[in-house]
Amino acid sequence: FELRLRGQSPNGYRIETSEDLTHWIPRFSNPGFNWNHVFLDTNPVPAGTARFYRVLDAASTASGPLPPGVTPLESEY
Repeated sequence: FELRLRGQSPNGYRIETSEDLTHWIPRFSNPGFNWNHVFLDTNPVPAGTARFYRVLDAASTASGPLPPGVTPLESEY
């Protein structure tokens, strides 16, 4: 799975994954203000399961939408 992000955030951002949309595991964080990032998840998903991804402001402690100013460019499965 490949996810490309571009944006600005004074706090940076983090990418989390989940298999059940309830329990989230941090996978990557970026403390920068301006960023253009390609996140590549090379861990295969076991047959019959799914993996969900979300991007949050690095300072956020709750789930929510993409941080202000973040534009998902594209994703590839």
